[in-house]
Amino acid sequence: MILDYVKGFLTLFLLVKVLLYFVPKNVFEKYIAFFSGVILVIGLLYPLLQGLGQEDKILDRLQYEQWEEKLLEIEQDAATLKKAGEDVLADYYREAGDVSE
Repeated sequence: MILDYVKGFLTLFLLVKVLLYFVPKNVFEKYIAFFSGVILVIGLLYPLLQGLGQEDKILDRLQYEQWEEKLLEIEQDAATLKKAGEDVLADYYREAGDVSE
């Protein structure tokens, strides 16, 4: 991955240098040199900029994990309520059986 990045940056650098070589020496040379410098800086900082773009994915993953934990808590609460309901019904039927006898 790093090797691919370095190859890409060197290719970009050489492409910019070739472009500057063919630009006529006139007033626009400094603007083209500035623009190509900006492109090189963006190319150099690309991994950092790409990492900043991943922030949303990291936050989404964290929110998903929190949602999953809450879902597990709800499932455990539902199981507890179901067990409590079964116990109440068992007590009710036991009491109802004692009354009819």
